[in-house]
Amino acid sequence: MGPVGELNLVSIILQTSDDMDRIAAFYNKAIKDNQWKVNDKIIDPELSEWNLEKGKDNTAKVQVKRDVQTGRKNIIIVRGEKLAEPSK
Repeated sequence: MGPVGELNLVSIILQTSDDMDRIAAFYNKAIKDNQWKVNDKIIDPELSEWNLEKGKDNTAKVQVKRDVQTGRKNIIIVRGEKLAEPSK
């Protein structure tokens, strides 16, 4: 996406037919292995979501939501990193 305000943002949308328990286990492990701090978490059969931070400059959100028409899960990941202060 690029810079938005004071953040460099990137987002990605994925889709899977895996069940929510398997998806949640994958992201719980990835979050722990990559040393993200979980600020808020919802784990539910229809919707799972993690709000994350790493240090003071990195934020992320992972949302997994079941598509009612197809039964597949849509995964939306948004990550922001604070832009460096301009040199004077």
